[in-house]
Amino acid sequence: LERLRDMPGQVAYVTLSPYLARQAESLYARGGSGSMEHEPDFLSLSEVLESLQVPRGREVTFQHFSAWFARHRATHRHLEGHALFEEIRGVITSPATGPLGLEAYLALGVRQSLYSEEERASVYGLFLKYREWLTAENLYDPNLAAFERLPLTRPVYDALVVDEVQDLTPVQLTLLIRHLKDPSNLLLCGDANQVVHPNFFSWAAVRGLFWQRDPVVKGPVRTEISVLNANYRNAREITRVSNRLLKIRVARFGSIDRESNHLVQATTEQEGRIELIGPDPATLARLDEAVRKNVDFAVIVLRDEDKARARQ
Repeated sequence: LERLRDMPGQVAYVTLSPYLARQAESLYARGGSGSMEHEPDFLSLSEVLESLQVPRGREVTFQHFSAWFARHRATHRHLEGHALFEEIRGVITSPATGPLGLEAYLALGVRQSLYSEEERASVYGLFLKYREWLTAENLYDPNLAAFERLPLTRPVYDALVVDEVQDLTPVQLTLLIRHLKDPSNLLLCGDANQVVHPNFFSWAAVRGLFWQRDPVVKGPVRTEISVLNANYRNAREITRVSNRLLKIRVARFGSIDRESNHLVQATTEQEGRIELIGPDPATLARLDEAVRKNVDFAVIVLRDEDKARARQ
């Protein structure tokens, strides 16, 4: 937001979350005025789509998708809902050139897909049914909506800041970049280790987007990446264990990209504490008793369907 104050001309801050866009606008307003001639626009991706052409119906969510996939689970027992949603959202529909055809999808490399070559034909068949279902249920996919609106974009901004970029896909980024008069006046902020929305994100994919020739976006684009390693959020012990887990993940599975291998340094002197406990009834009862009257705690689970059991 401080960098945004110094950007001249008509500028915009864009992120996926409408809530974050409103929060950023509020923080910016409280920080005083910048040196710009115009106030920046604070937009969510859905607002950018609507400014070009209002999508038909509602945006599809994983809850919608999960209910739909349940009807196909009997004939696709080898597939899992979260992974399939990520494959459709982050691989098949994410390219800036449009959704992949079957031949192009089957030709992807091993690290470009969550599925083996043998599984992809059935995955693609489900994707075609997914598109039919979207139309029938009056829902829209943000990737498909972004691709359809690429011809409608015009270069209206002098500079652009994209926040939480790890939640966006190449086709969505291309849509935003086409709003720029000079595509080099672009600041992307995010963390590949904090992906919330399934999209197969990596910084390498972002760089690849700039290397590809876009018939509309012309001219050189700087792709400088600055990695920040200061952690302002967590106590020292939590940061230490997180670094060890990152090392283990990289050793076992490899890295998302080289920018995501950096370890972080805690900026606080608070040590913090991490404990591992077994899930036996007596231990869980003591934990429940300790936190039931305390608002300063959170129980975090990996998947939505685990929440009901965690509440017990």
